[in-house]
Amino acid sequence: KKVFLENKKSLDELVAFEYKPAEIKTDKKIYMFTEPLCPYCHRAGGEIKTMADKYGFVVKILLISMKGEEGRRKCVEAACRHFVFEDKFNLEQYNQIEWKKEKVEEKFICEKGVELVKKTEELSEKLNIDGIPVFYTNEGDYVSGADMEALEKFFIKK
Repeated sequence: KKVFLENKKSLDELVAFEYKPAEIKTDKKIYMFTEPLCPYCHRAGGEIKTMADKYGFVVKILLISMKGEEGRRKCVEAACRHFVFEDKFNLEQYNQIEWKKEKVEEKFICEKGVELVKKTEELSEKLNIDGIPVFYTNEGDYVSGADMEALEKFFIKK
């Protein structure tokens, strides 16, 4: 938690894209470390959008690879699709399985995406992230893995 909070400003600079529901109901944000080739991340990506709509929080997507160079190139492709399409490649498009299964399109490899993924992976090492998905709240609380019930507990009023 301490390391997260110490690096929060850097983390915000490494967000590839974010999802904002129509109605914001809380100041909580969720930082989701994910990768396009991760099946658990794919499942969690759809569920986090539904949860964000229900509880009204912002989801910030950070791209890191756990699948070597192939995963890294898909992460770069996701970031560059967002940059190239000027914010039209968002969480909904990211969650579409079709593009994830396709070979990396060179037209979606850009220097900005390469640098973003590299820096995100460096920061993930500081945070000791060794598996994905990982979710952090803006207060530094986290859930490792696609445990959506544990994540939802941060939003249920007690």
